[in-house]
Amino acid sequence: MEKKITIKPRKLARHMAKAQLNKAKVTGYNKERIGVDGKKMPSAFARNWRDLAQQAAGMIKPKKKRDRA
Repeated sequence: MEKKITIKPRKLARHMAKAQLNKAKVTGYNKERIGVDGKKMPSAFARNWRDLAQQAAGMIKPKKKRDRA
């Protein structure tokens, strides 16, 4: 039996965002922050991964379709 390959868009987008940060050699982006009121806030990555994924997707050049005549 063949193994079925599935692509999960959210996981792929998060990997793209993480790869972009690793390429820029950024550290500490997954560290939780403490807000003004003393409560824990989500990390910078948790808040901004969608924007980073959109930027990473914009860098990918679409493949040109070949004309098969």
